Parts: sequence; C-alpha cells; structure tokens
Amino acid sequence: MKKQILIFSVFSVLFGFAQSKPDCAQVYKEYELYYQYDFNEKSILTEEGRTKATAEIDDIIKKCPSQNPNIYSLAEDMLQRIIKPLNMGDEKKLYTRKLTEVYDKQTQYFPNTKDANAIKKVVISYNNGVLSDTEAISAFDKIYQTNKDAFTTDALNMYVYLVLSEAQANNSNSIEFIRKADALNASLQQKIEQLKTQKNNPGDDVNKKLEGEISSLEVATRNILSSLRKAKITCDTWNKLYQDDFDKNKSDEAWLENALTRLETNRCMHKNELFVKMATRYYELKKTSKSSFYMGNLAFEKKNNKEAIKYFSESAELQTNKEDKAGLYYKIATILKGSDKAQAKLFAEKSIENNPEMMENYILLAGLYTSADKDCFKNEFEQKAVYLLAAQTAERIIAVNPKFEKSAKKLSESYLEKAPTQDEIKKSGMQGKTIQFDCWINESVLIN
Repeated sequence: MKKQILIFSVFSVLFGFAQSKPDCAQVYKEYELYYQYDFNEKSILTEEGRTKATAEIDDIIKKCPSQNPNIYSLAEDMLQRIIKPLNMGDEKKLYTRKLTEVYDKQTQYFPNTKDANAIKKVVISYNNGVLSDTEAISAFDKIYQTNKDAFTTDALNMYVYLVLSEAQANNSNSIEFIRKADALNASLQQKIEQLKTQKNNPGDDVNKKLEGEISSLEVATRNILSSLRKAKITCDTWNKLYQDDFDKNKSDEAWLENALTRLETNRCMHKNELFVKMATRYYELKKTSKSSFYMGNLAFEKKNNKEAIKYFSESAELQTNKEDKAGLYYKIATILKGSDKAQAKLFAEKSIENNPEMMENYILLAGLYTSADKDCFKNEFEQKAVYLLAAQTAERIIAVNPKFEKSAKKLSESYLEKAPTQDEIKKSGMQGKTIQFDCWINESVLIN
C-alpha cells in the first residue's frame, strides 16, 4: 500500500511538472502577435502601455528564453522605441537599464551576440545618461582590448569623441593618449575600407547609409589627426611608441599601415630602421599598392633604382585610383630619364593615359626629346628641329589644363629660341615638310 502511494505521488509530481511546462512555440507566437498588432503608439507614450510592453518581454524571457533569437530583436526594437521620446531623467534611465538586461539575457542564451551586445550596452547607456564619460571610456577600453573589430560606426565615433574630449579637458599629451588615439585612427581607417567594399548600387538607400557612415568616420579621423598635430609629437616619440608595440602588432595589417602612414606623414621615415622593418613586414603580409610603394621608396633611398622601379611598377599596377597611378608612372619615368630614355618616354606616356592633366609629364617628355643623343638625328638641322617637337609638347599642356597657359607658353618659347630660324628652314629646303625622328623618339614634326 505504501509503495502504491509513493508511485502515485511521484506520478502526480511528474504530471504536474509536465502540465506547468509552457508551450514555448505558442508563447512565442503570442509574443509575436503582440508585437505586430498590440504594440503601438499607446505602448510607447503611456505609462500603462510601457508597463504592458515590458511585462510581455519579461514573460517570454522568463518562460522561454532560448525559444527563438528573434525574442530579443523584437524586445530591443520595442524598448528603443519606448526610450526615444522620453526626456532625460530617471524614467529614460529605467528603460535603458531594462534594455541592457535584455542584451545580457540574449548573450546568456545566444553567446554569439556577446561582443555586439557589449558595444550596444555602452552606446545606449551613455546616450541616455546611465554612464558618465569616464565610465563609458573604461567600458570601451575593455572591449577594445579584447575585440576591437566588434566596434560599430556609432561606437567608434563615440569612443573617439570621448577620448579626445578627455585629453582636451585634462590638457593631456601623454604617451597613453597618443597610443590610444593612434590605435583608434587605425581602426577608423580599417572600418572605412570595410564600408567602402560594401558599396554597390550608387544612390540606393543602403549606399546612402554607408556613405553617411564613411563620412562620419572620416570626420573622426580628421579630429584625431588635428589633436595629434597639436600635440607636436617628435619622431623620437613616434619611434619609441611603435618600437614598443611592434612585436605584439607585427601581424596586424591595419596597425602596420597606420604606423607607416603616421611616420611618413610626420617625415620620420628617412634613414629610419624601424620604418624599414615595419614596411618590410607589411609587404610580407599584404601586397598592395601602398606596401609596394613603401618598398619602392626604401629601394630608391638606397639608390637601388632597379629594385625601386620594380616595386613602383607593382604599386602602379595594384593602384585603382587613376591620378595616383599616373603619379607612380611619372615617378618611374623620372628615375629612368638619365639611364633609359626610351623607357622613360614609355612610362611618361602611361602617366598621361591615366591623368592627361598632369603637366609634369609634358615637361618631362620635352626635356627627353632635347636631350636625345646625336645618333637619333640624320643631320644638324634635325638636331635643332627637335626643339620644335619639344615646344609643341609643352603647348599640349594648354589644351588639357588652360590654367597653366602662361607657364606652358614660356617653356615653349624657350625651346623655340633654339629651334631652326626661318632663314635656316628656307636654306634647308624643309619648309612644309615633316621630319620623322628615329631612335626611341619615334615622333614627327611639321616644319613651318
């Protein structure tokens, strides 16, 4: 009899437990229906509606916290809409804390949201007066040390603002501030590049949003650069900072790119062994137009023109901006002009193809023609006539960029002074004829 009573008691407990376990699919369905049909303006603007909304959120998280990740997305949306119209004060803080609790619960049951939620908590808490400047910086510092890639555009902008404001308020130019500001600049640049790769259809809403984010990050970058300029940091300070941090960051492409750019911008790259070490490491990790350019500069500084041309050519091929590509080809042409005029002409023409308005190329070409060896001419008249070709080349500047007309005319006239005179043209019998220049010049000129 006692055994039967015991069995009956256990069965009753189990039956009662089974009956009390909620039907989470149904609970979630009702929650979704509430969000779709019952969460409205009244839910946002009245105390009764706000209480009801938070009760719905609390109920499903208590009963079925892992039923569906959308539980937290809907809760986030409802609480954000409740918080937005509230005036700064206790009630706004109350619902803000409620939202941070939702983020904590989401992280507990969906751990992959941890980093994103950590960022969201700081942003929402600071914006709504729950965190002070110092508390927000401290919270951002902790996240940045463990996962700086988790920062959104809003979070990065906020972090930069707080760091720069704190430094200004304290009149601080400490190495800690410099290191933090510089690291943030690297993160900003990395984020900008990421957003740029996401752009596709010009003019659509997604692109407009991305362009707005990119613009805001570029403003933050300028603010950092302005703050660092005011600090008047020496090359010794930059070198010490990067030397101390190199080993732990030597596989971080964004850090290396930022450090190299900073040394270059502050004219700390020449005869700098640290710059050589970082540039070489950056090139090993990531072959880009920028990394190849640095290697080209290092080779050029060592007077290794062959290596410099190889790297600059590589940089030009990897470069997508036509004006920058033109600048690289021009640089190669200037290196070659004293040793290989044919190749110098080729690269100057490549530069013109990419940027016809770059006047330096026409000046370079004109100078190449007039410095050609005697072997390129059949006689003395041709040797003088090449100055007509140089004058015409200089005047091409006017057609592509009229603002340089005065300078181009002056240069052209200087060549014409050395060209054949009218008497010399008549005596030569070349009036109205065309001269085709041989060798690498491979150009013609009409004798008038």
